[in-house]
Amino acid sequence: MKDYKYIANYINKTTGINVFDKTRRQDVVEARSLFCYILKNDYKLTLYTIMDIFAQENVKFDYSSVYHNVSIYTKVKEKRNEFEFLRNEILKNLLPKNILISKIESLENIEDIKLITNCVNSVTNGN
Repeated sequence: MKDYKYIANYINKTTGINVFDKTRRQDVVEARSLFCYILKNDYKLTLYTIMDIFAQENVKFDYSSVYHNVSIYTKVKEKRNEFEFLRNEILKNLLPKNILISKIESLENIEDIKLITNCVNSVTNGN
């Protein structure tokens, strides 16, 4: 999973917080929860894979720590509204599917929507 470095760097650049810092400071915990949430929920990585990513960065992070960080993100994003914006920006830049979804969501013309629907149906039906 090469994208994890981009995600970590993006969070670091925009917040000034390194998710791999070996500290329990509140701001680092919150940024880390964003990082773990993206990896688990958006990239569908297992908790063990995320744990291995931390190990690659020489940070001791066990299974329960990853689980906890993922589970607290809902509360973190209520407190830090900018984190959901950051998450959307990260995903928009990394996942082609998300780029396509955001473009489709911006369509208002029903004829354009029908054309896109037909195109998607053609691809998913193997035509």
